Amino acid sequence: MMSLMRRSRSVLLVLLAIGVPAASLAQTLSAPVSGRMNAPAAGAPAVGAIPAGFIDSLGIHLDQTAARLQAALPGGGAPSISERSALEPTAAAVLPASSLGAPGLPERPTAPGERRTPAPGADAAEYLARAALAAPAGAAAPALEAQAAAALARALADPEARETLAAALRDLADARGRALADRLEALSAAAEGDPYLRQLAGDLAAGPLGQGALFDGNAPAPSLSTPEEFAAYAARRFMAGRLLPGGRAAVAYPQSVPDDKELYDEVARSPLTNPEREKVVVELFRQAGARPEEIRLQDTGEGTHNIFVVKKGRTDRTVVIGAHHDKVDVGHGTIDNWTGSAMVPNLYQALRGVETEDTLVFAVFSREEEGLIGSGKFVRQLSPQERARIDAMLNLDTLAVDGTYSWKNNSDKPLLERIKAVASQAALALKEVVFWGGDADSSSFRNAGIQAITVFGASEDVIWDTIHGPNDTIAAFSIKHYRNTYDLMLAMLKSLDSSPIGRVGRLAMRLTDFLLKTFRSP
Repeated sequence: MMSLMRRSRSVLLVLLAIGVPAASLAQTLSAPVSGRMNAPAAGAPAVGAIPAGFIDSLGIHLDQTAARLQAALPGGGAPSISERSALEPTAAAVLPASSLGAPGLPERPTAPGERRTPAPGADAAEYLARAALAAPAGAAAPALEAQAAAALARALADPEARETLAAALRDLADARGRALADRLEALSAAAEGDPYLRQLAGDLAAGPLGQGALFDGNAPAPSLSTPEEFAAYAARRFMAGRLLPGGRAAVAYPQSVPDDKELYDEVARSPLTNPEREKVVVELFRQAGARPEEIRLQDTGEGTHNIFVVKKGRTDRTVVIGAHHDKVDVGHGTIDNWTGSAMVPNLYQALRGVETEDTLVFAVFSREEEGLIGSGKFVRQLSPQERARIDAMLNLDTLAVDGTYSWKNNSDKPLLERIKAVASQAALALKEVVFWGGDADSSSFRNAGIQAITVFGASEDVIWDTIHGPNDTIAAFSIKHYRNTYDLMLAMLKSLDSSPIGRVGRLAMRLTDFLLKTFRSP
């Protein structure tokens, strides 16, 4: 009986810390979870008296917030201090925020020509705001993942709320709950006193979640009825000077090749919905130097788009470098495939001011997860003459988990041989592997007679434990492997520019395929 009373008291304290009525939580236990984090349904088995979905979501939010605060947590979940040493922001004075942010909150100054970098606390607050407002306005109760984000935001800013949540996790949950409590307390040390997180906690406490309770200065927030509106509002509220989906980038990169911190930060901000992803891809291209009129959108149905930029070369010989931006419903989709989506604009950034023989097409495709719909539409829209001018297609998918790999049975031999030689000459890591059980946008090009190659970054030992599930977060990401892949693709593009595969190579490839299909034994 004492144990039951303690558990009931702890659950009540957690609900108070979250700011959600007990009746609302009860409603969520009988309704499916439709939020963007895709934690287990609210009716999933509970650990102790806390729903398992809440615990799963809290773990994801801890990892994501730790990455943005550049904090190491017990048991992993964010890069270690040694791994992040190259990613640490440079020291900067604190200046008043611009009119896009909350009055009086600090942001980093920006020297002429430099890219503005948000304070880590602002980045973390924007993420938690989006996650806490994941359910549309008017929902009967916030989804468990939104509740977990709100609870974490309160706990990071309020020591009493933190102690309550940590005690409840230790009292009610299994070993995982106790580990989460330890991670919460470690993260709180990094967040202590942060003005952005304090402001978010106050905003969330001002009224019911998802009902327009946030305030921008002294003005009430507008009615927010979609996840995209929530995301835009959170960005405006907390990310002054940061990349705003659908808006203009504040400044351009100071150099053509991004450093490790810039690469890491762009991957860590993996948007949680496909509409957001499209907007941020457009912004990444603008940030990389593309003019608005150079960024082309191709309708791929159901409100989705391919996004691409063409860099003219001295000839019309063409190389396409591509990746898909969409994600499945489960997990964050950081590895599959925000890693590829973010890399394509960064490659454009490095080469946009370089004279090349090749015309380069930097393309980010939609709806790959639904059956290569975006890349298929891109290829079908090409005229026969345009297809004939494409020397090669390089596809980036699911990067930077435990290596850099070329997909032997979903790539053409001339490109496999070329990238192997390029990697050897540049002393970059690459392993050629046979992999079954999936497909990639390279197939859309190969099926049209255009030679293509897919480069990926998760071996068969880890890939199915990482992608298309709750483990697909920044916690699985390796900046070392990502930098290796980035450098390899730059070297590959330069190699193709100076020594193209050419029409003879393409004809030889097609003849080889024809002979293999004709004389292959049944």
